[in-house]
Amino acid sequence: MNNYLSFFKEGFKSMTEERKVIIISLSIGILMLLLAIPSIWPYGYYTFLRLIMCGISVYGAYKAYEWERQGWIWGMAIISVLFNPFIPIYLDKEMWVVIDLFVAGVYLVAIFTLREKMGRG
Repeated sequence: MNNYLSFFKEGFKSMTEERKVIIISLSIGILMLLLAIPSIWPYGYYTFLRLIMCGISVYGAYKAYEWERQGWIWGMAIISVLFNPFIPIYLDKEMWVVIDLFVAGVYLVAIFTLREKMGRG
């Protein structure tokens, strides 16, 4: 966690706007996924979550394509299909909790893995 915070403190200032957008997007996705785990939200939150997650994943797949990261293209594409709000996939709450935790982990790994390709400048 400390490495994650120091990354934002030190490296974030020198990044281009494009790089900041992908890091912030993935971080928002992580936060929203973790907030979705407890069953305290109205149904509208989960619909909004699908829209946001689909958008972040499509954008992530596009950036992975630009950076020639084949594995990330497929991973982000699968996440975008899973969370798509147009033809929703209905699963029980327990399964969504597992998926939310897994995808939050994937996004966290993406922040550190993709930044290697992005560089710091």
